[in-house]
Amino acid sequence: MRKTIKNRIDFKGNGIHSGETARIALHPVSGEGIFFQKNKVMIPASVSYKTGDRRGTTLARDGETVQTVEHLLSALYGMGITDCRIEFIQGNELPILDGSALEFAEALSRESRELDLPLLTYSLPDYRYHQGEVVITSSPAEELTLSFLYDGSRFGIGFQEYTLTITPESFLREIAPARTFGFFEELQMLKEAGLAKGGNTDNALILKEGKPVNNAYRLDQELVRHKILDFMGDLSLCGWQVKGECRAERSGHFHNTEFVKKIMEVAQWQ
Repeated sequence: MRKTIKNRIDFKGNGIHSGETARIALHPVSGEGIFFQKNKVMIPASVSYKTGDRRGTTLARDGETVQTVEHLLSALYGMGITDCRIEFIQGNELPILDGSALEFAEALSRESRELDLPLLTYSLPDYRYHQGEVVITSSPAEELTLSFLYDGSRFGIGFQEYTLTITPESFLREIAPARTFGFFEELQMLKEAGLAKGGNTDNALILKEGKPVNNAYRLDQELVRHKILDFMGDLSLCGWQVKGECRAERSGHFHNTEFVKKIMEVAQWQ
């Protein structure tokens, strides 16, 4: 069955890129899918409305923009929430919170409720996306299983690889706590480009010589787990719950969403 939330849920924090206060409210809806409300403009959580992907996923419609939406979308997707209106009260970004999707996922777990509407699933096709070093493959299966290979070799991290069959329980335990990360060597460049103004060691893993600065890893292979978190947020932009096996190598937001566009052309509804 489709799912929404029981009651309004509020979140407040800083935008990781803008550094400005960000306030949102989640509202229950029935049969309308996931969408953002900015002023009076409704922006569906659909790849058709994606306008940017530099260090986060941006959606826009009719002059209104919502930024860094992937962590909340991942939490909604991982917890099986199919219907929700996300109201932007202050700012253009979602609050980064602690850099993970854990606070979002825990709140959704408490407030989840079923709707009297059938759940339609999207069957992943046999497909291979390949651009340079980036490879994303999918194949049909009865559950959603995601694999990711992260290559951090140029920053002294090496390779991390992780595979997980996604359920609300496994997402909450294994993926939601994984925090966003960046590298000390890139930090000044990002700030000069107008990004990461709100990033700090309370809401991101800042890595130097392969180790967190003023912080510690929360999970084994936390970096690749966060890449799965981001991938799920972008995968959700197909607009449906999916099942199948999917493996991504060295991908990021741009390639994630290009892959979503391709599979939407060939996948089968069930």
